[in-house]
Formats: sequence, structure tokens, C-alpha cells
Amino acid sequence: TVSWSSVDYFGNWKAAHYGVKKAFAPVLISPEVKDSILTITVVNDILEDLSGTLFLDVFTLYGLKIFSIDSLVNIQANSALSVYTESTGELLCGQNENNVYLSTYLVTGDSTITENIFYFVDPKYLKLKTPKFSTSIKKYQNEWIVSLTASTLAKDVYLSFDTLIGKWTDNYFDLRSGVEKTVIFTPEIKIETPKPKLNIISLADINE
Repeated sequence: TVSWSSVDYFGNWKAAHYGVKKAFAPVLISPEVKDSILTITVVNDILEDLSGTLFLDVFTLYGLKIFSIDSLVNIQANSALSVYTESTGELLCGQNENNVYLSTYLVTGDSTITENIFYFVDPKYLKLKTPKFSTSIKKYQNEWIVSLTASTLAKDVYLSFDTLIGKWTDNYFDLRSGVEKTVIFTPEIKIETPKPKLNIISLADINE
């Protein structure tokens, strides 16, 4: 049903609900392009100062890295700071905007605090190819642990099980080529069931 709600009748999260959860994360990387200049802002809503290394990588949609840089950042508690600016011409290295994306992530110690994937054009203009997925499904107590990788960039990946209703730790996410993503599914009702069939849809399937 099309509506303004971010959950459906059964309580399942729609794409908007996952998007809002990510947008309200306590630490956020916020890229913006204006007049062909990329600005990266880090938002720190926690009540402690934050120090770490910000990594910025530009890839083609098919996994070729064409630009990379990292920088030490220090963000005061409960504040936002612009930490990087660059012209899009320097970042794209001659590639078309509809064939690339920017991957950013902030690392403190051995932990990735936050990450973001940014596109230079609206999703409908991206030259996406249909990805091939490799998956692993394991059961732990009452939860199903799903790990997957994609052969090429997979945008707005939607996961579902044929016979189970419940909640995912993440869904409708973007998956970089060759990078493993692990999510956990918790069924609404605790029942003994054989390994369920996993369905995967991404934006490239819809655009075909």
C-alpha cells in the first residue's frame, strides 16, 4: 500500500524507516555537491569529542578505484564540521558522473564508526548492471545470520524470506563490489523451520 507510513500493516519496516534510522545516527558523514564542489561534513551528536581517520574512495560502479584519500579529523562534541572540499573534476578523473560513486567511512582505533555511499547523480541516471550475489545463511538460536557479497555495486538491496515475517538489522542498503555485508533477521514468531529461501532484489532489477 502506498502511504506516508514507514511501516506496513504487519509492522515490517519500509525503505523509508531504514533511511530515517541511518539519517538520525549519532555520527554521520554528510557529502554535498554545490557548483561542482564536493564538501564533506561530519556530524557528531554524541556528547564526547571524536577523533579518527576519514577515508574517501571514488569507485566506478563496477569496482575500479579511481581516487583515494584519507585525513585525520577531530570533531567536537555535539557539533558538525566541514572536513574536506574538492572539485568534482578532480575526484572523477575523467569518468562520467553516472558511472561512479563516493565511499566514505570514519575509523577510530579498529572500529568503523560510520560510513556513507554518495552518488553524483539521481539513482535513475546510474548506469547500473545487475549484480550476482554470493550468500551464506546460518542459524544462531532464534536468529538467521545472512552474509552476502555482490559482483558489482548493488544499490537498494532488499532482502526477504519466503516463509518468515520478522525484522532485519538492516535492509534496502547499498553493497559495494566484493565487500561482505552481514545482517541478522529475527523472526516475529519463534518456530522451528528449515533454512528459508532468501529473496534478493536491487535497483538494477527494477530498472531492467
